[in-house]
Amino acid sequence: CSSDLLGRKLGERDGYPVYDPDPARLGRPLSEEEWRSLRRNVTQHSESYSQTYSFTGNGELFDLPAGPVAFAGVLEVGKQGYRIRPDSQYNDGSLYNVSKASSSGGSRDRYAAGGEFSIPLHDTLLASAAGRWDQYRFSGRTEEQTTYNLGLEWRPLTSLLLRGSYGTSFRAPDLNYIYQADANGYYPAQKDYYGCEKGVDGACKNGRVDYVQSGTPDLKSERGRYWSYGFVWSPSSRFDFSADYYHIQIDDLLTTLDPDKLLRDEAACRSGGLDPDSAQCRDTLARVERNAGDASVDPNRLNKVYVNAINAAKERTSGIDLRSNIRWGAGDYGAFSSTLGYTLVLSHDYKQSDDYPSENQRDSLDSHDWRSKLNASLTWDYAQFTSTLFAVRYGSVTNAAGSGRLSPWTVFNASARYRLNERASVGLTVNNLLDQIKEDDSDGWPYYPTGNYDAMGRQWWLDFSYHFGG
Repeated sequence: CSSDLLGRKLGERDGYPVYDPDPARLGRPLSEEEWRSLRRNVTQHSESYSQTYSFTGNGELFDLPAGPVAFAGVLEVGKQGYRIRPDSQYNDGSLYNVSKASSSGGSRDRYAAGGEFSIPLHDTLLASAAGRWDQYRFSGRTEEQTTYNLGLEWRPLTSLLLRGSYGTSFRAPDLNYIYQADANGYYPAQKDYYGCEKGVDGACKNGRVDYVQSGTPDLKSERGRYWSYGFVWSPSSRFDFSADYYHIQIDDLLTTLDPDKLLRDEAACRSGGLDPDSAQCRDTLARVERNAGDASVDPNRLNKVYVNAINAAKERTSGIDLRSNIRWGAGDYGAFSSTLGYTLVLSHDYKQSDDYPSENQRDSLDSHDWRSKLNASLTWDYAQFTSTLFAVRYGSVTNAAGSGRLSPWTVFNASARYRLNERASVGLTVNNLLDQIKEDDSDGWPYYPTGNYDAMGRQWWLDFSYHFGG
């Protein structure tokens, strides 16, 4: 900074220069020259790429008494990568109050082969079988897995279809999970639970919590399995109804640490709610940087938390999906159609590692996921005009204070479109038609459930669409 702004240098304290600025100088606006001496331009060079060569084929292989066996296959070869090169001024002291930045990036090669068969076993019975092999080469190692899916559909009646499937899954870590350099940031609305217990100023309210996030080179790929069964009933072309049960289990789940849960666990470990000598507490406390309780300045003050992608031991969830469609005519007034869908989570268990206890995420106040969701729509088609009213009802979620659950919440959206001719149309879309915002004052600012709802209120768009060519 210019000496005109700082004044006379008096010396140093704790290694930092001390100046004697003129108080009257603080009220005078900066000149253009002074402003230019203080500002800097920064440039960051980033690039990412994804290249894939894919070869596909399909057709009928041979005939069975109930019909032909169909096959589809694919071969893939690809490469993915990214690079981030931040400006050197982040690290050489040219900029004030910025976090240091490091170059990061990496790449991986990918190979895959897969095939799927459709096998008619009987006039009313259809089987399907699919298999896939994937291989990823990255970070000096190779990850590969063979996955498969088996399905069966039986139609005992023309109007009734029974179906079921079983399969496995595989997912390699995202590149950023592996290669990300240390990144500094902050959560703007996070409570410090242990600091609140110890009376740290401001800790009991949602406020800023700094974090450091970095890549983990030795992350494993996640592997899972799932099964589902259900039926579709369609007694006429105007009505159909389906119901399905699903169960999903994922091992070595790739996920990012939840800062709220991390700080809740830290408070429990320090206060005796959890065994401080357990593997869970040792891992938790190692991720939280806090001033000592007997520090002369700001005792127990939270400095930062360390979050990164991890392989959780496992996650299991099960639930039901229901859906119906109804269509009917209205004579001279056009036609109507409606849909109704409902999803209910029956169970959701999470285990961060083999040494951690299993957690009931469905009913826990530490979880902020919806347990149910219902959506419905009504569409009216009349001549060149189409309009739709859409409603979504979200189930209850944990409040910000973690002391209870918020009531369910319904949002209405609407749209309308008029076709000017075969190529052109105009449309109007309105989200949050009733201009309502879900409130949550259980823990102060920001007074609404930030992870589940927004505070935008009513939003609307006008659009014009035109199709060129044939």
